Amino acid sequence: MVRTASLSLDLVRWQDVNIANMDEFPNILYLGDLILTIPASSADVERGFSQLKLTKLKIRSSLLSAKVTDLMTIQLHSPAVKDFVPQEAIDLWYSGGVRTHKTTQKPYGPGLQTQQ
Repeated sequence: MVRTASLSLDLVRWQDVNIANMDEFPNILYLGDLILTIPASSADVERGFSQLKLTKLKIRSSLLSAKVTDLMTIQLHSPAVKDFVPQEAIDLWYSGGVRTHKTTQKPYGPGLQTQQ
């Protein structure tokens, strides 16, 4: 018999039920905990499949699954572009060491001219 019968039904919380009945019904309470952790909707999953569809277009259909996984991780777990603060990435780039510069590379872009 459930020992929370003395409490009013509208005041019973799942935590109270767990504490009062853990000795008698541990498996049932564990199952209840598992059921209560199931998401109420599938919006996150649907959002993921939508991103996958955008990532793996016909043009990119030859991507290896590891690359698709990496792209999906970036798309789903990165901050929005409007919220991105680049300073940390810039500092990391500058602290990375010496980079070579090709002296034969010509400037690129509108209005840029090479000196001869």
